[in-house]
Amino acid sequence: MAILRQHLERGTIRTVLERLQDYTSGEDAVIEANIPNVILGLFNIADELPTEERSFADFGASMDMMRILFQFGKRIGDGKKFKEIVLPTIKASSALAGIVEFVSLETPRDEKDKDKIIIPGDLIGELQSACVEKIKEFEKRNLLFTHPRLLYILYRWKEWSDGDEYADSIAKYTSSDQGLVDFLKKFVYDQKSQTIGEYAVRKEREYNFRNLAGLFDLNVAKERLESIRTIHKELVEQNQEMFDLFFAGIDKAIQNEERNP
Repeated sequence: MAILRQHLERGTIRTVLERLQDYTSGEDAVIEANIPNVILGLFNIADELPTEERSFADFGASMDMMRILFQFGKRIGDGKKFKEIVLPTIKASSALAGIVEFVSLETPRDEKDKDKIIIPGDLIGELQSACVEKIKEFEKRNLLFTHPRLLYILYRWKEWSDGDEYADSIAKYTSSDQGLVDFLKKFVYDQKSQTIGEYAVRKEREYNFRNLAGLFDLNVAKERLESIRTIHKELVEQNQEMFDLFFAGIDKAIQNEERNP
């Protein structure tokens, strides 16, 4: 839908997503025949949604989108029918983040999740497979490892496939020193905190070794970065923050991993 992209470019997409939630059911709701087009339009802009949060309790634009999809599913009322509506939009989507997040949220992980999903667990595998094929498509087009939500997507690829294709993809990308550094930079993040009486959210840069360990061998990462640190001074200087955070915590992270594999 062109109008969604227009609001994305104007910076008004959050307002549109919030208001659209009022038109998923009721007298003024989007007619059912147009629901697939709306879903596809949302999926197509998902990779470009703003990531900033308005407050500590704000879940962001992507969750606004997920609420719309959930409400459409509730309105359809039939999980199998809703799956048949969503599946073609996943296959047609030009973006990745929205389809992966939606299917992840619809994937039951324990008994209590059954009340929070629309699509029955025995049907979700078809949507997961469609997402995996889309992830592979992005990889072939060299778009996967530059994706802003790469780590989330890699974890879902790992979860939804039986083989080691995700690991082979990571190994191929990190075979060069530059590729390894670029990949390891993805695990630097802002740790947010806010105490009672504070108006602003405090941020502290940290390294997520736990997430890294789920995708890449910590010992291998340490050995290779130690080598890079001795022979590629310029590469180190260009990525000093990552190197500092990594080596400040890698030994402890390896010890933790050995104690709790």
